[in-house]
Amino acid sequence: MKTIYLTTITEEQTFIFENVSVYIWDKFSSIIDEKIQVYDPIYNQKFMFNIWLLDINNKKTKFAIGEFSNSIYGVFLIQHY
Repeated sequence: MKTIYLTTITEEQTFIFENVSVYIWDKFSSIIDEKIQVYDPIYNQKFMFNIWLLDINNKKTKFAIGEFSNSIYGVFLIQHY
């Protein structure tokens, strides 16, 4: 699996994917029992983020979402080869 960095958000913010505004706390139950290693795009620090399976535009899409620092979250799209 490959991750593509999408954005960094605070815990109050949404992110936009395929013209849909996504608020992660509305989707908290979408966390699946998998993790993936990602790198902070600014500091290149390694993190293990949970994988979230979100239904956006009637399509299941996997994201890696986790906390870079207090209340600052990274959002990555997961692509399969």
